[in-house]
Amino acid sequence: MTYISDSRAPRDFKGPGLSDCVKRASDEIAALYAGTVAGTHAELQFAIYPFSEGASVILDVTVTSDGYSASDLKGEGLRFEGKTLEVLIDRVRASFAGHNNAMFRWVIPVSQLPLK
Repeated sequence: MTYISDSRAPRDFKGPGLSDCVKRASDEIAALYAGTVAGTHAELQFAIYPFSEGASVILDVTVTSDGYSASDLKGEGLRFEGKTLEVLIDRVRASFAGHNNAMFRWVIPVSQLPLK
């Protein structure tokens, strides 16, 4: 996990899986901004490139009652679901059948991150 920020940020780290990394990053950012004015306006943005660094399709990730969904930003009707982020990415991989040029974007207002 690599942080890019114009203010303070936690240290970069590596984790065992994508879901674990997202959880840790969310926890660290929530703790960093807890009780601050900046936390009311800040966003945590994930840019996930599981296939390559270039992408012609951008999928917007949201949390659902059953896990996660990803829809294309261009509104072309692409929608994928998965119980975990790993399953979601696997479903996209299977759908694109070897032409994996998608990336995932997930924007979370810091004020919506759960505090431990």
